Amino acid sequence: MFAYREVPHSTTSVSPYQLVYGRLPNGPLKLLKEVWTGDKEIPTGSSKSVEEYLRDLTGKLKQAHNLARGNSEKAQAEYASRYNLRSREKRLAIGDQVLVLIPSSSHKLLKKWMGPASIIELPRPHTARVKMDDGSEKELHFNKLRPYIARIEQIGLIFDQDDEFGELHYAPTDTVELDVNDIYNHVMDSSSGLENSQKHQLADLLSKFSDVFSSVPGSAKVKGHSDIPWESSAEDSFMKLKEELVKMPSLHTPDLSRPFLLFTDASATAIGACLAQHNDHMEEMPIAFFSKKLTLAQMKWSTIEREAFSVLEALRKFDTWIFGSQIQVISDHDPLTYLTNSAPHSAKLTRWALALQRYNVKVSYRRGSAHGNADALSRLRISE
Repeated sequence: MFAYREVPHSTTSVSPYQLVYGRLPNGPLKLLKEVWTGDKEIPTGSSKSVEEYLRDLTGKLKQAHNLARGNSEKAQAEYASRYNLRSREKRLAIGDQVLVLIPSSSHKLLKKWMGPASIIELPRPHTARVKMDDGSEKELHFNKLRPYIARIEQIGLIFDQDDEFGELHYAPTDTVELDVNDIYNHVMDSSSGLENSQKHQLADLLSKFSDVFSSVPGSAKVKGHSDIPWESSAEDSFMKLKEELVKMPSLHTPDLSRPFLLFTDASATAIGACLAQHNDHMEEMPIAFFSKKLTLAQMKWSTIEREAFSVLEALRKFDTWIFGSQIQVISDHDPLTYLTNSAPHSAKLTRWALALQRYNVKVSYRRGSAHGNADALSRLRISE
């Protein structure tokens, strides 16, 4: 550092030390040179020679250097302990399956988790060499690796179709029916530790609700009941309701290898979203639905702000499924498409546009008449 400060700069032709202090630095070698050449004389009252003075000066510089290094290491340890207060050491072993954080090929500012990959070597602490699905090998730090745990393997789920676990044994379903008197005697015999008052209360409960423990079906009181008028219109409505219940869409299991479709919509009082995917026949298969009522402050937002808020809330809701995958956001509000194509003028929309950088999102427009899946969820009003 001393040599760097005394060398003249290539642009200014002046050393940094001279610019700060207005004079050239006098180091030990320069002082020794001036004494030897006679440019500077040693004071007559000095009790040390030039060599002794230089040795003492060098020792003081080393002592100051060691003191500065010790204080620096102590301060760095305090900074590290404060920074790593809630951190936990990540432990990985050879053979573990991990997810790898790599840049996306479609968006250079977007990184996504890929995998699973297998750890084949630990060359250094906190560094692992992983083997990808395509056979390539990468040497990465632990902060770019995440343990991969298959959900089915984690909970120990076994399907009836699995034959590698042998024959599956089910819990017995045989039951023994007891009469009311048998139940009463059994309960009273088992209540030897109860007081007399507690036994009387238990007996009252058993006699009061004896129909619950009885094996004989009870009788209904028909007094005060009247027949329900069942006309043809009621029959038609009932049959139509049964048909609509049969037609209700069943939720589709998400396929992480395919892109996701996120339908969003916002009304004056609520927001709604539908997460879906295309099947092999290019049919929209719903995965999950989401709706949320807006607060009084959010109801005063402009239309573009409510539509953008619905997209952001839906992404946060389905983050576990869609993070790292390609997402096609579909809305019936055409101005919403400029959130990802240009810089918004509003500060709020700018912050939300920056939040969208975390996802691989592409916004497209669809007319409102064909946007019923999310539009219906945003217009359901719940009475207070």
